[in-house]
Amino acid sequence: MTEKKKENHDMKSTPVRLLLVESSKTVAAIVQQTLKDEGIIRFDIIHADCLKKALEHLNRARFDIILLNLLLPDSTGLNTIIKIHEQALKIPLIVLTQVNNAAIKDEFIKYGVQDYLVKDWVDTKVLPRSIYYAIERKKAEDELIKHRNHLQELVNDRTIKLEKELTERKKKENELKEMFNTLEESLQKIKKREKELENINENLDSFAYSVSHDLRAPLRAISGFAYILLNNYRDKVDQEMGHYLDRISKGAQEMGQLIDDLLRFSRSTRGEIRFEQIDVDNLVNDMVRAHRDIIEPDRDINFIINPLGKVEADKEMLKVVFANLLLNSVKYTMGRERACIKIGSEQKEDHIQFYIKDNGIGFDMKYKDKLFKAFQRLHTDEKFTGTGIGLATVERIVSKHGGKIWAEGEVDKGATFYFTLPSKTNTED
Repeated sequence: MTEKKKENHDMKSTPVRLLLVESSKTVAAIVQQTLKDEGIIRFDIIHADCLKKALEHLNRARFDIILLNLLLPDSTGLNTIIKIHEQALKIPLIVLTQVNNAAIKDEFIKYGVQDYLVKDWVDTKVLPRSIYYAIERKKAEDELIKHRNHLQELVNDRTIKLEKELTERKKKENELKEMFNTLEESLQKIKKREKELENINENLDSFAYSVSHDLRAPLRAISGFAYILLNNYRDKVDQEMGHYLDRISKGAQEMGQLIDDLLRFSRSTRGEIRFEQIDVDNLVNDMVRAHRDIIEPDRDINFIINPLGKVEADKEMLKVVFANLLLNSVKYTMGRERACIKIGSEQKEDHIQFYIKDNGIGFDMKYKDKLFKAFQRLHTDEKFTGTGIGLATVERIVSKHGGKIWAEGEVDKGATFYFTLPSKTNTED
């Protein structure tokens, strides 16, 4: 049985409890007969001819939907909606009126009304369908709120734990400072301090990994429900609601990408380096060939690969370094009619210096210190997408190998990224 048939079956077997708030006995009788003649959904209708009686019914019994006329003997207009919501905010509310006014409709919907029906248009199809969709929309909204609140609880919990970790870290730092002041001539004490700080940073990396991992489940739920609403109800919701659903879906995708980047960033310093001799010419040529038809296949990109030599490093980590720097050049040469990306190296006394140079949009050198910091971006998402994690990951890997990385550039005249790796690995360390 499909989900929709199952829902219809449930509504047929279990009556929908409806509170009809209507001062006119004639209109109330017509509405009850209309819903009775519908045939698919069974309704259990309770009629109240004024607001006071409606509130009494709401106080005594449970209802699935409220059908409300705003012209009551003891209340009219928006005040009626406010009074109903004060007692039954979570019950879907449909306004049934004689007035066909778009401005009034929009105002009522802002106050949480699920639908606005003109009495002359109501028949055995329109009214039951509006009731059904109002109930389902309310369920979907409540589910989204539930998952959003759950996500907020996770974030708050992790924030509290982070604050606790930071407090502990500050406490340890103060203890280490006192130890250093007492025994500043002792090299052993200095090494001990460095080791403790290293352990704290590793714990923070593990914490970042744990946060990113635990955020995946509620994020998948948000994305999934947004997808269901977009695909199943787009033609049944107004333009404003469709816009909000699009924003939810896009936000979930962006957060998913950020979580993936955070995981890669955290992993960049987790685990030991596996040194091996790498032919960098083969590595870079293979990467360019493998990605040439995938990365902007319609663009004219000229890759110039000069001799790169061999180096001792972790092969998988070195792939991450070159992949991020090459993709960075590809991205920021997007506006060039013919992009040119040059890769080369130079042997120094005790290290090899690599460079990746492009003719892209470049950058202002006064912001060079922001390039390799996580979440620091020099360009807006409107022009160039990204999370600000890639270059920070590269810097971590290069530093872990005992090298350095820096960049030079000029606005609209391209940029060059340099990084070094030791010529030989000190395996005794």
